Amino acid sequence: MARTDELCQSFLDLWSHFDPVGAPTTGVASHFGTFDAAAVREHLVAIRSLQGAVEALDLESLDDEIDRTMLLDTMRGLEFEFAHEMPHRRNPAFWLVRIAEVFDRELAADHPPGLRPLLGALPALLDAATKTLDKPPRFFLEIGIDLVEPVLERVHRAATRALGAFGDPDTAVLARAATDAAERFAVALRHDIGPDDHPEAFGVGEDQTDRLLHYRDAIPTGGGETLKGLARTVPALEAELAELSRSLGLGAWRDMLAAAAAVPSPGDWLEPIRQAFGRSAEVAVRLGLPRDEAKVAVRAASDIMARVDPVGRLLDANGRLTFEAV
Repeated sequence: MARTDELCQSFLDLWSHFDPVGAPTTGVASHFGTFDAAAVREHLVAIRSLQGAVEALDLESLDDEIDRTMLLDTMRGLEFEFAHEMPHRRNPAFWLVRIAEVFDRELAADHPPGLRPLLGALPALLDAATKTLDKPPRFFLEIGIDLVEPVLERVHRAATRALGAFGDPDTAVLARAATDAAERFAVALRHDIGPDDHPEAFGVGEDQTDRLLHYRDAIPTGGGETLKGLARTVPALEAELAELSRSLGLGAWRDMLAAAAAVPSPGDWLEPIRQAFGRSAEVAVRLGLPRDEAKVAVRAASDIMARVDPVGRLLDANGRLTFEAV
């Protein structure tokens, strides 16, 4: 067993407790997470403590050193996200996406036993959200307002389902408290939580961008150099698009993209993606990966993510593509 395995598992356990929807674990999130200022501070202290333990490991093999570097990069990426980006303070969608994801998973079950505790936990969570959010950038606030209705729909559906399953007075009290809390949060977003109207308020800054590129994406050159590299690819990409547009008789390539955006998605728009990953899996098998480990199932994410991100139909709450091992 690698020297880092035990500490890696401790970190994943901590992350799953802190943010069960955002954590990269295979289990189903059974609670929303805790993101008030005090809870985030406590979890950051715990993350930094684990970082110190990983850094202090006396390693001899190159494989163990690589494992340590990857683990530390992941730890630092999560730490920097909450210490510098602070989505819990700046982005209402951070809270709403997690509520929607947890309810979606529970409502998908035939007999969802977790609805009662989720409904019971919702008022305190939304009260914490109202107190924690602090002048979110207008861009983020408008996304949050756009998510209110689909989240309210899920809360009402969960309340109705719980009442149908249990039907006792205590469940009725929990359901009413949860729906009332969701309605209050909707009012707070629309009328009480003031935005930061600075045109660049939604940005995280150059330093944090460099950290994300380095620790999350393993790009050590920084934002400036990365942008320069991307800029060098633009002429070739535009030439390819122009040639494709001419071949289709659609004129300028921007007109082609506008026309494509207006075309409704095909009935099974996931099928080409499944086929592409099937081909990738076959390559992985030829390179030596066991066939069972090479298989993935591609599923569509919830409608919530489609509102948050243009490619959200394939993203989970943490921005990862929604692939599942099969």
